[in-house]
Amino acid sequence: MAPLVIVQGFGPFGTHEVNPSERLVHDLETTYPEDRARVTGRVLTCSAEAVGEVSELLLHYRPDVYLGIGLAYGRSAVAVERLAINLADYGIADEAGLTLTERPIAPDGPAAYWSTLPVAAVRDAWRRADVPGYISNTAGTFLCNHSFYLAAHTAATTGLPTRVGFVHVPALVEQVRRGSEPALPYQILRQALTVALDAIISAPSPVPGAAESAAPLVRGA
Repeated sequence: MAPLVIVQGFGPFGTHEVNPSERLVHDLETTYPEDRARVTGRVLTCSAEAVGEVSELLLHYRPDVYLGIGLAYGRSAVAVERLAINLADYGIADEAGLTLTERPIAPDGPAAYWSTLPVAAVRDAWRRADVPGYISNTAGTFLCNHSFYLAAHTAATTGLPTRVGFVHVPALVEQVRRGSEPALPYQILRQALTVALDAIISAPSPVPGAAESAAPLVRGA
C-alpha cells in the first residue's frame, strides 16, 4: 500500500493576505499520484491554538510522513529545515492576537529535534531538477517552527514511526510589496514540493540515522 502522508500548511497571517502553503497543500492533496502516496492535506489558521491540532493529526492518522509547509517571506529559495527548536518567540501576534515571548513549546521536551526526513536527498533532488533550494538550519521561532517541533515531539513521545519535517517557501511573485523583494512563481513552488515529496517517498524507510534523529538533539536545562 502507498504510504500515507499528511501535508500541513497555513492560512494568511499578518500583512500577508495570501499564503502559498495553503494553495500547495490543496494542490498536493488533489494531484499527487495516489499510487505513490496517499496525501491528506490540512490547512491551519495561523494561531498557537490551531497548531495544537498537529498532535491530534498524527495520533488520528498515524501517517508514514508528516510534511509541514510554511511561508518564509524574504527568502529567495525553498528550504528544507534541518531541525525544530523548543522555543515559541513570536515577533508578531498570531491571528488570535496572541504573542508568545521566550516560551518553551514543550516545557519537559528537549531543546531541539532533528528532522527525520532525508533532507540531503531533498536538496539533491532539487538540484537535479534545477529548483532553487537548500538545507536551512533555522525554522524560526514562529508558528512554522512551533508546528514542526510539536509534530516531532508527538512522534518521539508516542512511539509513532512517522517521519517528520518542514519546508519553507518564498513569497509568490504576485504578493511581494516591492519589486526588489525575493519571490518565485507558483509553478516553481509546486515543482519544488512535488520533487521533495518524491524524494521523501523514495528514501529507504527508516531513513538512515532516523533512530538517532528521533532522539533529542540537546536536553533542556
